[in-house]
Order: sequence, then C-alpha cells, then structure tokens
Amino acid sequence: MIPIRKYLLQYKKENLLIIFLILLTSSILTYTSLIHMYAFNELLTGNITNFIYWYLGDAFLWISYLLLSYYLTIFQEQVIQKMIVATRADILSCISEVEYEDYHKQTTGTYISWLNNDMNTIAQSGFKNLYSLISAIFLTITSVIVLLSLNIWIMLGTLALTFLIIYTPRLFNRYLKKAMERFTENNAIFVGRLEDTLKGYDTLFFSNHLNYLISKINQASNEIAESNVDYTRKSSVVSNSIALISILAQIIISFLTGILAHLGQIIFGSVLTTGSLAGNVFSSLSQALSYKVSIDSVEVVFEKYNQYRDLVPNKQMQTIIKNSDSEICLKNITYSYDDKK
Repeated sequence: MIPIRKYLLQYKKENLLIIFLILLTSSILTYTSLIHMYAFNELLTGNITNFIYWYLGDAFLWISYLLLSYYLTIFQEQVIQKMIVATRADILSCISEVEYEDYHKQTTGTYISWLNNDMNTIAQSGFKNLYSLISAIFLTITSVIVLLSLNIWIMLGTLALTFLIIYTPRLFNRYLKKAMERFTENNAIFVGRLEDTLKGYDTLFFSNHLNYLISKINQASNEIAESNVDYTRKSSVVSNSIALISILAQIIISFLTGILAHLGQIIFGSVLTTGSLAGNVFSSLSQALSYKVSIDSVEVVFEKYNQYRDLVPNKQMQTIIKNSDSEICLKNITYSYDDKK
C-alpha cells in the first residue's frame, strides 16, 4: 500500500510542528470572538477606556494570527512538496521493477499523468485538505469549549445540530469517490491522446495536414474541460449542501442565544460571541466533513498504484544493475561484423 499516513510519518517532525501551529492559530481565532463579549460589556457599563483596550488587544491578536498564518502556509507547502517527491519516488521505484511487458501495458502518457496530474490531486485533495481538516477540527473544539462555558443550553443545541451536520456527508461519500475516479481516468486519457497525436507531427507536417493535429488536440481539450467542470459541479453539490445545513444551524443557535439573553440567562454581550462561535463550529465542521470526503476520494488514486504494484515480481531479474548505479551489467550479448560473430 501507499497510504498518505506513510508520508506523514516519514516527515513526522515537520508535521507535528504544523499541527502545533494550526492549534495555536485556531486558539487565537477563537479568542478574537470572545473579545467581543468583554468589550461589549465594558461599553454597556460606560467604561470606554477598557472598551478601547479590548479592541486594541483584538487588533494585536489578528496581526499575530495573520503572521502565523503566513508562515504556516509557506511551511505547509514546503512539507507537502517533500511528501509529493517521496510519493513520486515510490511510484518510480515500482515502475522500474515491473517486467518489460507489464510496463508497456500502459502508455507513456499514462505514466506522465500518474507522476504529474495525480501528484497535483494528491497534494491538493490529500495533503492540503488534511491540514485544512485538522485546522477545522481544532477550531471546532476550541469554539465548543468556550460555548460550554457560556451556557449549557447553547452547548446542547450546538451538539444536537452537530450530529445532523456530521450525518449529511455520508450520503455523498460514494458519489464523490466515483467522480474522483472518473476525473483521474479522464486526465490520464487526455495526456495519452496528446502524446499519440504529437507523435504523428512529422507525418502530418510532410503531408500538409497539421490542421488535423490542431483539431484533435482541441477536441481532447474540450473533452477534458467538460470532465473538469463535471467534477467541480459534483464536488460543489457536496460542499454547498453541507454549507446550507451549517447556515441553518447557525441561525438556530443565534435565535436560541437571543431568547436566553431576553430571559436573563446570559449577558447581552455574549450574543455577539455566541453567534460568532456557533458560526465557527458549524462552518468549520461542515468544511471538515467536506475535506474528509475529498481526502477519502484520493484513496482511488492510491488503489490504482497498489494494483500496479502487484505486478512487481518477487525476484529481481539477474540482468539488472549491480553494486552501484554507475555499473551496468549486460549478459548474453552478441554482435556480428562481415558475417562473423
């Protein structure tokens, strides 16, 4: 198998640092929502000085958050590229070990698609979405902890709506996996068609039929464009369906908070904070579930590699590079010159 987990563990120190920074930025983002409650309460009591101090602190936190996010984004991309290089190296190792006949069962364009298009898919839908998933989970946890400290009824309402949001994406798992499978297959076909068409350049050039080359590539381009739009449409159905439920849940929590404030169960300053934190919980949770579905769909790509890996023989051929990469051993080679061997 070639699971994502293998490469995360291969760069364990870097990924642990990323997780820590994600937790730190999520905590800062949650506290910026809590500041509104304290500042608004100071305003209600007429203490304008403390009100200003709270929002100066809020500005400082936002600047810190943006600086950390900037560094985190760059560092994440560096680690992702290292893991992609490692993934590509494993696939190349597998390709180099299969039998000659098995290698030629796939076109060169297919291998190019594996090493380029599929790597982009793994980077975006796999590693990058995994980091986004971790960020969404941390933001959800920190927001839920603060909501629990405000009022138990708000917390219970949040949990009840959370279960509804969690259940929804399960309806789309198989749907999006099939879409990802078709997406990767169509990309491989597109690269193969480009390769086949461009191989005929000399023939078409000397026969003055280069327009045929242009029309065939344009046709393939239109087909892959339709495939990309179709995948985007299907993934958007999933994300927007989850987002709709998230928005409705946030409205319900805001309404509940207003009722509790009217009944004197919570202070009026918490209305702003609760709405913001509930928004964090539901939007982060809906995003997390979308990320999870997307990450699961990447398994289709790895399953394809695993099937190819099964073609690798248990024993290496004897006519293979020995001792070092600089030595090439050739056996059973003959030559002839003037009918002499």
